[in-house]
Amino acid sequence: DTPRPAIVPFTRAEAESHQAAWAQHLGLSVGFENSVGMKFRIIPPGQIFTGSSRQEVDAEAKLGTDRNLPIWYFNFLQYEAPQHQVTLTKPFGIGVYEVTRGQFRQFVDDTGYKTDAERNGTGGEGFRNGQIVKGPEFVWNSDLGFNPPESDDSPVVNITCNDGTEFCKWLTKKEGVTYRLPTEAEWAFACRSGNPGRYCFGDDDAMLKHYAWVLDGDRSGASEVGCKLANAFGLFDMHGNVWEWCQDWHGTYPSQPLIDPTGPESGEYRVGRGGAWGGANEFCRTAFRSWGINGAYSTGFRVVRTFSAPDADT
Repeated sequence: DTPRPAIVPFTRAEAESHQAAWAQHLGLSVGFENSVGMKFRIIPPGQIFTGSSRQEVDAEAKLGTDRNLPIWYFNFLQYEAPQHQVTLTKPFGIGVYEVTRGQFRQFVDDTGYKTDAERNGTGGEGFRNGQIVKGPEFVWNSDLGFNPPESDDSPVVNITCNDGTEFCKWLTKKEGVTYRLPTEAEWAFACRSGNPGRYCFGDDDAMLKHYAWVLDGDRSGASEVGCKLANAFGLFDMHGNVWEWCQDWHGTYPSQPLIDPTGPESGEYRVGRGGAWGGANEFCRTAFRSWGINGAYSTGFRVVRTFSAPDADT
């Protein structure tokens, strides 16, 4: 029999039960690993309310004003509304961790791929003398001036949405199963892992430091993946560390309920989610949406594996 969907809210124990039931249904383990060492967890189909209500947006705006957050935060904040119901009808696998430099290197070594930052000659971003600077020398595998320094277990950054998509196409051809970037709805459902609060664990800002690398005066760069607590689905760094690309074009949310949404048909910017190590707590909220962060020192990605046949054009 087909297991029941996971309808938010649900507890950590219920999250694990949903995962176990769908893993058995698919004939897989809840956690599995692919040929390049990437670990995945099965996420059940389910239902959530995505975004924030107008009342929640107003409350977050007041809190942001009290905390003197930058003007751009309030511009982004408006795109959290209207809150709307989303139903996901299919299970999927999602990376336990953000894609690492070591994993991205396997892709580059196998294909000779050049990232957008390398091809366009402008590079990305990094640190010099404690300041964020942009230059052609800052690409995915260069010394970005992070403290502590980058390693093969650090999330790959200075990556565009296009770079992430090409990585997924390579994985699909290599393994014969479909890999892609998550939709924004999939990302939000996986991040929430049953909790309707500001974060995957609830609303308590004091708890965020246990789950996320966020603004810390002693750090200047992303940390190796998986060093904080996992959410109820067993996923690490869904809050903080680096921004993560979704496949959706950014746009205004609809007000009506949606089934398996993939976002607007076109747009100028792709969606980024999750916040990063250098941002305030508010930037890491589950509902917060960003865009236009191509080739940034704080932008990487996470991969979804679907359980359908690969697309013909990948």
